Amino acid sequence: AVQAVGPSVVRIDTERLVDRPALEGYLFPDRGGEGDGQRRESGQGSGVILSEDGLIMTNAHVVKNAAKVTVTLIDGRTFDGLVRGTDEFMDLAAIRIKPSGKPLPTAPLGRSDELQVGDWAIAIGNAVGLDS
Repeated sequence: AVQAVGPSVVRIDTERLVDRPALEGYLFPDRGGEGDGQRRESGQGSGVILSEDGLIMTNAHVVKNAAKVTVTLIDGRTFDGLVRGTDEFMDLAAIRIKPSGKPLPTAPLGRSDELQVGDWAIAIGNAVGLDS
């Protein structure tokens, strides 16, 4: 299962602007083009490609307030991502990329009505940027 689905797992890098504490702005007034009272914050998470046309599912907290989303595949290809929707209660988000070159690897969704108590499950991700 890991060999079949693993290539569809992606790394998601985000950038967002957050309010800078007043003292930080006083001590470090010039931080490379960031707006007054703001600083750039980076984040990272993982997601999974669901379709060859570039639909990716991730957690909502990964992309919350992101100004920039970059998706990196296991083969090294990178794409700009666009957050298409989020559900903070379920902690799910959809990202869209515009694929180019060779087809994207995908992971099919299962059906919860086919699961039984005791069935095995695996979790594949990209914890703290540890690429496969």
